[in-house]
Amino acid sequence: MLKINRLNHLSLVVFIFVIALMAVPRSVYALDKVCDDRPVTDPDYQTCAECHIDVVADWQDSIHATTYHSPAFQDAIADGVDSSCLDCHTTCYSPVTGEIGAEGVTCEACHGTTPKNHPEEPVPVLNGVDVCAECHLTTYHEWEVSPHGAEDMPCTTCHNPHPQQIRFETTNELCLNCHGEDVLTGFAHETHVENACTDCHWHRGEFDTEAHIATGVLSPTGHEGDVETLACTSCHENTEEYLASRDEGIEVAMASRVDVAELEAEINSVRAQGENSSAVHLIQGIVVGIALGGILIILIARLRPGRFDRRNGS
Repeated sequence: MLKINRLNHLSLVVFIFVIALMAVPRSVYALDKVCDDRPVTDPDYQTCAECHIDVVADWQDSIHATTYHSPAFQDAIADGVDSSCLDCHTTCYSPVTGEIGAEGVTCEACHGTTPKNHPEEPVPVLNGVDVCAECHLTTYHEWEVSPHGAEDMPCTTCHNPHPQQIRFETTNELCLNCHGEDVLTGFAHETHVENACTDCHWHRGEFDTEAHIATGVLSPTGHEGDVETLACTSCHENTEEYLASRDEGIEVAMASRVDVAELEAEINSVRAQGENSSAVHLIQGIVVGIALGGILIILIARLRPGRFDRRNGS
């Protein structure tokens, strides 16, 4: 009996341990992998800047660099926000000790801990998609089901990770760099030439700061690449007014077609009457001509009777 109780207690302990592991945020595992050697070797990123000054210059004003010091996040901290937010707004946050390696998302948050004998030993280049997914989980799940995800195209294919900008000046240039202009055919593309590709294919939701602070969930970013109804209704929201104007236009067009048909019928009638009138006038002219010719012959015969008599006598 005692042995059975011990087994039950052991099973209960294992069960609680498994549940506890499931409750730990995904980012904690990932950050432990990246930040296994504390403290962060370069919390102020100055060591990296000695060789990578151009990269650090791109990064300094980026969202990653300023995410900890942004007014919204500082207000959230002052209001006692959940400490798990520090997983993504700092580098190498330890939920056990409450310590952070660096404020903001610095080099080591994505590249991993810098080896002590660097640059002789290179900094590891981690799998970009997995690194981004640690914090951008909503976007990651969208990417997973997208054509880009099916082709296993990493985030850095389109995004420059240091300034956090796309790799081309405009989104259209970015898309056409791979897809080419041959995709710009068909009704949908030919009637939306003033819109960007991302207006329809990358339609994103409005970012709700309060909801993000309360839940930690990021708004949809449209990385599935699908054209959803919301992309249409955001521009074509006054459909009743549009349909009413369209119906009115159809009625005007139909009335115009009726008017045109009536005018064409009148023209054809007048034309037919004109053709009939011309034939009548021709016949009348012929009859009048024959009559006048006969009268003229009779008159000539009466005026010159002797000439005709001599001809008849001879």
